[in-house]
Amino acid sequence: MLKQQSGDYWKQVILTIFNIVAGTASIVGLIVMFRSDADKTAEYLFYQTLFVEVALLTLVCYLGLSLKDKVTIEKSRDRLSDKLKRVNHALQRLHEVPHSCRNVLVSIDKSGENKMGIEWFQLQLNAMAEVFNDLTGYQCALCIKSLCNNDADVMTLCRDSVSQSKRKTHDRQSRSVASNTAFHSILTHNEQYYGNNDLVSLGKSYRNDTASWQELYNSTIAVPIQFMEDDERAVLGFLCVDAAEKNVFELEPHAYLLGIAADSLYLPMEQYRCKLSKQPVKQANKKG
Repeated sequence: MLKQQSGDYWKQVILTIFNIVAGTASIVGLIVMFRSDADKTAEYLFYQTLFVEVALLTLVCYLGLSLKDKVTIEKSRDRLSDKLKRVNHALQRLHEVPHSCRNVLVSIDKSGENKMGIEWFQLQLNAMAEVFNDLTGYQCALCIKSLCNNDADVMTLCRDSVSQSKRKTHDRQSRSVASNTAFHSILTHNEQYYGNNDLVSLGKSYRNDTASWQELYNSTIAVPIQFMEDDERAVLGFLCVDAAEKNVFELEPHAYLLGIAADSLYLPMEQYRCKLSKQPVKQANKKG
């Protein structure tokens, strides 16, 4: 908006200069008509020509600014159109998550059989990864962290298919909640989300015991996968999104979007954990 106002100001200045110069050239031309002195007439013609040339130059500048404004408007329109397309695609993918959650829960209720596996969760994370890729313009990674060991630790339940190939070596063991600023803040201070767009700048005030986490991400948002009613709060884990660059997220609105998916995932995640707890423990084969 400021650039647009600045462009309009200079266009008005140039147009004013053009009017003054063109008017002066006309007056000089009128004087020439009534002069009989050849030398003076030649002098007036010189100045008239000069004024006309200056007027033409200001006119060219005015037209140039007008053309620039038109090109800028077209570029802005193209950028807006592209952004609307990306937002539309993001909303479509976001809708798929609660839709898929509803379908799997209805299926379990009707059949009494829980066929849900890690692959199902990965499909939801893939959809959310596309949502944030579209909204931010950066490659974003999604994961679900599941609380374990009486909520003292977290395990990576699942990652989106792109980040899984890069980070699976970091997911082989549980990690302490206390050693992660994001999870500890949400659980201890009852926060609805944790978000930061430049973790590296926090230095030692940001705790994360994942080796070389700085090579993986610098911007992050984490929200609880929880059930809340009155004063009761049951947290199963966390839904997290991150990106390698800094200043990637609009923290509060993007945390709300992530929260929509996290709320939708609560019941499926609870069903999955129940399914795992009912599975018999596999016995090691004894050698005769």
